[in-house]
Amino acid sequence: MTIDDATLRRLELLRELADRPGTPAEGLAAEAAITRIMRRHGHTGGRTFGDFWRRYRADCEAHMSKLSVTCTDFKRIDRNTLVGFAVIRISEMRLTIRDVAIHRKGAERWAQLPSKPQVDTRTATAIQKDGKIQYSTILEFDDRPTRDAFSSAVVAALLEREPGAFS
Repeated sequence: MTIDDATLRRLELLRELADRPGTPAEGLAAEAAITRIMRRHGHTGGRTFGDFWRRYRADCEAHMSKLSVTCTDFKRIDRNTLVGFAVIRISEMRLTIRDVAIHRKGAERWAQLPSKPQVDTRTATAIQKDGKIQYSTILEFDDRPTRDAFSSAVVAALLEREPGAFS
């Protein structure tokens, strides 16, 4: 099956959109549209959604690497997976995030944005399930790759400030 001139031009525009700097989601959407058009015309080009997903993750990490993440303070706790709480500064955004939870389980290390305990408004006590306090999300990232990139950047910043943080 051949591709007509209008479809070819649309593919070229989508390719430009996919390749230009912007949000990773825009690039992923353009790549998905290209794949749909190519498949409709019988061409797969050997690319899969997994290829798009890998590119999307790399783009998210590239966006996060443009921000300088520094750890300005760290309080050690050592309780279950929780290692402690960090204060994180992102200079380009003029943003300081306090109480970023730092966790470790085996060889895995990750950072978790601050959360708050759920409170029963009638009794003003924390809501518990199975003896554990339930927490509510305050801040969240739009997607997992961005969250993972932030977590990696925070762990790296913590290790730069406190090399023995996970010892």
